[in-house]
Amino acid sequence: VTSLVDDASYSSAVGHYPGSIPRVHADAETLLALEPDLVVVAPYSSPETVRVLVTAGVPVLRLFEGTTLDDIEASAELLSRAVGAHDGFVALQDELRLAERRNAQLPRFAAPPRVLFLSTDGYTHGTGTLMDDMLRAAGGVNVAASLHLHAHHRAPLEAIIEASPEVLLLPAPSDGEAIATLERIAPLLRTALPHARVASLPSRALETTTLEALQAIPQLHDAIARTRP
Repeated sequence: VTSLVDDASYSSAVGHYPGSIPRVHADAETLLALEPDLVVVAPYSSPETVRVLVTAGVPVLRLFEGTTLDDIEASAELLSRAVGAHDGFVALQDELRLAERRNAQLPRFAAPPRVLFLSTDGYTHGTGTLMDDMLRAAGGVNVAASLHLHAHHRAPLEAIIEASPEVLLLPAPSDGEAIATLERIAPLLRTALPHARVASLPSRALETTTLEALQAIPQLHDAIARTRP
């Protein structure tokens, strides 16, 4: 399995695979040595690695971008068909629809809070992103989308200050650590937006590229709700 499987910042399967199972990196030489029947890659996977695999005759399945909930579900269906497990995908779809119905019943805010997501490298996520889907489902307004930013952008600090978000959302284990991160990566926002409240969730919940995003929406709603006066 991937070497990232044990990293709680990214993985939803920490502790699932015993240490006896080798952890591998996604370089072509390592993958070829495993003699796989199928290699699943993402749009951002190394083109050179993919080229080597294809040239060696290894079947390669490229998933969708994974930047929206629809993309992720489409990738799950594509993979299920490739490995002959479409019945499993149908069961997964039932779980997804149930999660969507639960999320639709989350308490509504009297006025949707204006939320800016800021990653630890100073980027924000606008329209056409999983974060935009999650914020809207959680009852918030994505400030980056309202600024007409699309996809992932370096946060335009002056425009953000002008937009005056009510909540600054960062990936961190606690609100205290989120404040420390904000002061490190964007101290101007901290001083220019003194009334903005800081909310946090672990990066695994906020920066997932899996359907666990649906499960994280109630957590996101609660994190935003805690910032309300």
